[in-house]
Amino acid sequence: MNIISVSCKIRFRYLLNLRRNYIYMRILLLFLVATVLFLSSCEKSGNCWGKTVKNDGEIIADTSLCSNCIFMANEDENFVIVTEAALQEIFISNFRNEDQCKLNSFNLDKYSLVGKTMLVNCKYKIKRNFTLDAANKTYTYEIVVDECGNCLEKNYITNWVLVPKIKDDHKVIFKTVRKPIEE
Repeated sequence: MNIISVSCKIRFRYLLNLRRNYIYMRILLLFLVATVLFLSSCEKSGNCWGKTVKNDGEIIADTSLCSNCIFMANEDENFVIVTEAALQEIFISNFRNEDQCKLNSFNLDKYSLVGKTMLVNCKYKIKRNFTLDAANKTYTYEIVVDECGNCLEKNYITNWVLVPKIKDDHKVIFKTVRKPIEE
């Protein structure tokens, strides 16, 4: 074997290794881009991980008016239910699937129901607070929404809660605060 032939073999191997490394680098770059896109999606927003809903104040429990139902109301509607007649009226005017829908039972002599419909972004956390201001004869239902992610997905939520019986001479004030969380 002569020196030229050995030199050509070495150069060929060098070029072959360069090409192989170029392919490996492209695969690695593609994998890194895919990983970054996956981890930055709205479903993976670390600031919104954990419990979705936190209730404070006079709220006894989260609730739903019925099971197996589709609630049809506009965004940002407020609801206060203090009587069985009011519950039936809202059920008839705002629910679909009446033939499959079963209205839940509530003791409206002892409790009231309060709700507020909202559209929220992909991933979110909600803090609800229901407080009484006896001096001004008002209740305040405040909902703070921490919205995460930048996707186009929207969630329709009704924010129904069970609270102690609302007095007839008191009014309910609804407040909503939206706070986008930076990723």
